[in-house]
This record gives sequence, C-alpha cells and structure tokens, in this order.
Amino acid sequence: MCPIRRYIVPAGTYCERTPVSCFRCMCSPGYTGQNCENKYVPCDPSPCLNDGLCRQVDSLSYECQCPPGVYHV
Repeated sequence: MCPIRRYIVPAGTYCERTPVSCFRCMCSPGYTGQNCENKYVPCDPSPCLNDGLCRQVDSLSYECQCPPGVYHV
C-alpha cells in the first residue's frame, strides 16, 4: 500500500498512481526529479568536453564554445 503524501509540483506537471512505484510524475518542461522538484539548468553540471565553455541559450538548451585550438568534429 502506498503512503498518502502530498507533494507540491510545478504547474503543468501530471502525476498518476502506479501499482509498482505508488506514483509517477511527468514533469513540465524545465523540471526533473521523481516529484519534478528540481529545476533543470542546462549548463549545470557543465556538459561540454575538452574544457569547453557552456552557454545557456534558453531555459532548456545550451551550446558549447570550444577553447582556442580545439574544434568540434
């Protein structure tokens, strides 16, 4: 039996009961985590390789700027 708990989730998040894990949430864009409790920040942690500089383009995407002498192949 699943414990009864209340979670505050971002607007637009949909949560449903499941027999295996008690519930599952489908997060709104920009949120992650089991309860959609984490705001997604594209450059955290830095996804760029070879000491590239991460630049956030918008709330969901990023681009990497390569250091001098390093090129994306």
